[in-house]
This record gives sequence, C-alpha cells and structure tokens, in this order.
Amino acid sequence: MNDDITDENKAKLEYARKHFEVLNERQKEHKYYFKFLSPKSYDHFFKALRERNYTYFKAEIEAKLTE
Repeated sequence: MNDDITDENKAKLEYARKHFEVLNERQKEHKYYFKFLSPKSYDHFFKALRERNYTYFKAEIEAKLTE
C-alpha cells in the first residue's frame, strides 16, 4: 500500500537493511541493494533503474518509514 507507515513495516525495513549489509559483507562479487517500494513509486523506481541511478533512489514510503 502507498501509505502503509506501520511499526511492522518499520521493522521490516530495519531488518532487511541489516540482512543486505551482512550479505554484502560476506561476498564481494556483487553489491545488493534493498528498496522498500509501494505502487506509487514503481514508475519512479524503474526510471531510476533505466538511468542507472537506482543506488540513490529512495521511495517516498521508505523515507517516511525512516522519519
């Protein structure tokens, strides 16, 4: 959902970030990124993928979850 700012989603984001941090520390062949998306941000995310600047992309919902 677009505005699903809940404690559950805040925890999901926190633990997903930790998981990807550990994953990237354990292997160096590839770098993995976690992005928390909602339907509202799909078009913006895929545009960032096409333009190859997805590493800096942050969906509105992810920004709100970290406030």
